[in-house]
Amino acid sequence: MKIKPPTEVVLLNGITIRNLLESVKNNRRGRLKSFLNDANNWQEFISDNERLISEFEQSHDYSASVTNYSMIKKPLITLYNSSKKYVECKYIAVMRDSYKNIKCPYCGQGVCSTLDHYFDKDTFCELSLNVWNLVPSCGDCNFKKLNKRINSSTERFLHPFFDEHFKNGLEMELYFVKIELFSNSNAYILNLQAHPDLDDNIKSVVNWHVRKMEMGIRNGLIIREDFSYWVNKVRKRITRLNNEHSVLSFLREEYEDENKFSWRGVVLNSIISNNENFMATYSIITDLNYLTSPA
Repeated sequence: MKIKPPTEVVLLNGITIRNLLESVKNNRRGRLKSFLNDANNWQEFISDNERLISEFEQSHDYSASVTNYSMIKKPLITLYNSSKKYVECKYIAVMRDSYKNIKCPYCGQGVCSTLDHYFDKDTFCELSLNVWNLVPSCGDCNFKKLNKRINSSTERFLHPFFDEHFKNGLEMELYFVKIELFSNSNAYILNLQAHPDLDDNIKSVVNWHVRKMEMGIRNGLIIREDFSYWVNKVRKRITRLNNEHSVLSFLREEYEDENKFSWRGVVLNSIISNNENFMATYSIITDLNYLTSPA
């Protein structure tokens, strides 16, 4: 599910984040107008919004502003919450509509129905209207994420506008379904975690994201059903796929058709990209005492 960045949605034809915020400033009244029309305040406000992009690309973090925005926190949040009423904020509605009904990049299952402030607007109110801080998400993920504190470049959520796997359409390779057998009872468990082939930094991010978003619990049923799908698909062809090599070759060919994010694709990649996982799957395929759900 390659997510289009703001440059392909609202920052078109030379429009910049500065242009969007200038339009907002020019139409404000009251405290917000007074604050933003002060030259020093305005320069700090723009600087903070522009450095979000460069800082996150470099360090996957955003350092808190030195400017005190407390006096305009409420007006900024109110402006975002009421953005439909203001023509200068219509870009927020455009973003929301552009991402509507795509698969949520946070959980990979729900449908995007809202925008989430990656850096929460209560703590970082200066980024309330920043398009790079507005991540398409489903309602469940938005609620679960809420004001969870992002503590470092590794204790953070995955960001579909910046993280390379999303930018390259390789987000299925972020996740790994570990298969653990209990041969004495012919049972097995499936655990969702970061893929072992990832480098340590992104692996830490994925594991933190999976844990905080409770992805293993929320996607547990569909992951088990998709694992059963692959096991049963091979079992139906067991007279032809009668050895480890033929099964692995068959599954690798099937993965070539998985070109869009799905948990079925994540499960399949988890099987074929790790020998220990593949051998566990092969044991389940060839031992009918391991029960699976119907395909």
